[in-house]
Amino acid sequence: RNDVYPISQMRGVHAQIPTFLINVHKVDNEKDARAYIARLNAIAKLFDQVIVNLRTCEGKGVVAPKFGFPLVLEACHKIIGGVPFDDSGTDNPLLADFKKKVGGLKELDQAARLKLTDAKRALGAKFDIRQFHDAVLTNGALPLDVLEDLVNRWIKSKQT
Repeated sequence: RNDVYPISQMRGVHAQIPTFLINVHKVDNEKDARAYIARLNAIAKLFDQVIVNLRTCEGKGVVAPKFGFPLVLEACHKIIGGVPFDDSGTDNPLLADFKKKVGGLKELDQAARLKLTDAKRALGAKFDIRQFHDAVLTNGALPLDVLEDLVNRWIKSKQT
């Protein structure tokens, strides 16, 4: 346990979540739409767990090679661009996917339209993955105590 890189340029939750939601998660009815939004809402907690796992691995000396960090960051920035994360006018890939899936429902009633607002809120309100990556990955491999201090300060700043 904790003997593999939790995040690398080849694999990791930062890529698995959007891949699953976009390519696998169906939205055939309102229940499916609610499940999609529930998964979006769970991303913040999941990344809190990823941070803990990264700390544990760092403590054991299991750190991905530094050359992979820019590739991981690039992949992450692709999935955190667009509305609601910026003012580009282009929807975030997950939001665009959700809109497409909800738009494909045979009966798009008011409740389904409201789900679009819920999806935007789920993506934008609780967790900004860009800040997570800036706090954890930008500096490369760090001693555990330095990384822990960095992440603790970041978490504290998000709680206030």
